[in-house]
Order: sequence, then C-alpha cells, then structure tokens
Amino acid sequence: MSRLQEAHERLETAVTRLDQAVDKRFTVVDSQQDATALSDALDAARSDNTRLQAVTSTLASRLDSTIDRLRKILDE
Repeated sequence: MSRLQEAHERLETAVTRLDQAVDKRFTVVDSQQDATALSDALDAARSDNTRLQAVTSTLASRLDSTIDRLRKILDE
C-alpha cells in the first residue's frame, strides 16, 4: 500500500470518527432539549392539575350546598 493510500485511509477514518462525534454531540443536545421540554410540560401539567383540583373542590362544595337546599325544600 502506498503512503498516499495510507494517508487517505487515515484521513477517512478520522473524518468518520469526527462525524460520529458530531452526531453523538447533537444527540446529547437533542436529548437535553427533550428532557427540558418534558420537564416544562410536566410543570405545566402539575399546575393545571392543581388549578383543576381547586375548581373541582369549589364545584363539589357548591353541589353539596345545592343538594342540601333541595332536600330541605322537598322535606317541607
């Protein structure tokens, strides 16, 4: 094998390794961005859940009050 071919193969190997390293780096960055997006979505879902629990509690209280009033009216 000539020196030129050996140099060419080493260059090809180096370029391939560089491509793999770049791909791996982008995968890590994408994973971090995905994790951040998922974390943000989870925070938003938790916030919505807390708000909906408060609304549900208020509605349940109002319904209980209305049912009590209706029972009193029907008993009269």
